[in-house]
Amino acid sequence: VTAPAIRGSATVKRKLLAAALCGISAISACAPPSVQPAQLSTAQQFELKTYVTQLEDPARSAKTKQEAAELLLSRPYPQAVAALKDFLEDPTNRAAQIAVAEAVAARGQGHDAFVAPLMKMLTSAEGSVRMPAARALATYKDPAVIERLIAKTGAGRDREIRLAAIAALERVMDKSSVDALVRLLRDGDAEVRAAAADALTRLTNIRTFGRDAAQWVAWWKANKDKPRTEWLADLADNLGREKVRLENENVQFRDRLARTLKLLYQTTPDVQREALLLGFLRDGLSDVRLVGAAIVNDTVAANQQVSPEVRSQVRLMLIDPDWRLRREAALLVASLADGETLQVLLARLKAENVSAVRVAVLTALGQLRDPKSLEALVADVASDDDQVATAAAAALARVAGRQPLGGAEKSSAAKALLDRYRIAARRGNGAALREALLTAMGAVGDKQCADAFRAALTDPAATVRLAGVNGLAGLGQTDATQALAALVRSEERRVGKECSLTC
Repeated sequence: VTAPAIRGSATVKRKLLAAALCGISAISACAPPSVQPAQLSTAQQFELKTYVTQLEDPARSAKTKQEAAELLLSRPYPQAVAALKDFLEDPTNRAAQIAVAEAVAARGQGHDAFVAPLMKMLTSAEGSVRMPAARALATYKDPAVIERLIAKTGAGRDREIRLAAIAALERVMDKSSVDALVRLLRDGDAEVRAAAADALTRLTNIRTFGRDAAQWVAWWKANKDKPRTEWLADLADNLGREKVRLENENVQFRDRLARTLKLLYQTTPDVQREALLLGFLRDGLSDVRLVGAAIVNDTVAANQQVSPEVRSQVRLMLIDPDWRLRREAALLVASLADGETLQVLLARLKAENVSAVRVAVLTALGQLRDPKSLEALVADVASDDDQVATAAAAALARVAGRQPLGGAEKSSAAKALLDRYRIAARRGNGAALREALLTAMGAVGDKQCADAFRAALTDPAATVRLAGVNGLAGLGQTDATQALAALVRSEERRVGKECSLTC
């Protein structure tokens, strides 16, 4: 094989030519001075050049590149490892970077020399290489690598990098990764919290907790001090890698299934569509039922009629074993509001323990704006789950906005909102929660909330300050106008400062 057969960067060419001609590659600097790479046989030189050529060739498919990378990973000579490292370090060949990272993830065969370039890929501004790097880094059992991944999830970093690091941790069957993910359930970023909860679900295979932070925290508190063999007794050591493979296949299957079923529904004659839709909603596979729910949602959005049979089936989905169906059903039931809607939603709220579903039920109750839901909404305002409390406050605001509260109801609602607001303000995170609580206070219109409105005028978040101003205005407080003027001036100064920095 001649030198022109090797294409790519000058670095790769130089190293491989040296290996082929001399048997002592320039990459031997990575080995101890007394240990030099063995001279390659003619057959080894040929296969090395062949696989490198496939990785360098832009015309080759992603599958071919990954296969070439996997074959290089399986070779015992150090020149193969060094060539793969060169590809990982070459940002001009993204396809090869991804192929090598995916090969490492697929074979679970990483090398110490790969860690630094994979970490650089994980934190790269190029989004296409982050997740392949995350999957590759997840195969390392070195505690130092795990600690570096945990560090990438820290607050203050770019969100996408944090999410990529979380995706890596969900494949690491280690106590430190579980502990880090549980701590992220209290993060100030809602997307990070959701990603951490989903990662814990995939990592532990516990499907019943969903995104309920309280349940995860309680579970971890009860299990974190147990020996590893005990708290992972029901999980095999290679569960993480197998789950990654299955999850990738399942994602593709679900997408294909959803597209196919929707196309089938659209091409079915009108007179037969309802029977087909009911079949979807009653199917034994939850993903088929989800497609049915999506079709009902599209029907409602298009202001088309929904039959009583379909309405009844949607209500039954409120007790579906799959929390995703219960969440979708809650919102659909509110859109299909009838005489039974309020009671079935209140019953679901009383029984539900998955945070995401509770949020959906509370949102649905807010959509109904029925004063009979007030007691349940006030109770959930006190929830320690920020998302649940936010949804409860927003729903309460809608109920109070439709029909003014009076007497004991007004006082009780105001007190619950004030108590939860003080907790939120003390913790210092969750601007969306503080805004929702203040907005609900404004809708309730109790004068005992005036001090909270004034305190909100110094909140770091402009949306919270504005909610405070609106609350004061709603109470007819004389300082509302002054507060609004101060807020406007503050925003003008902020915009002016940003302009001075960018213009």
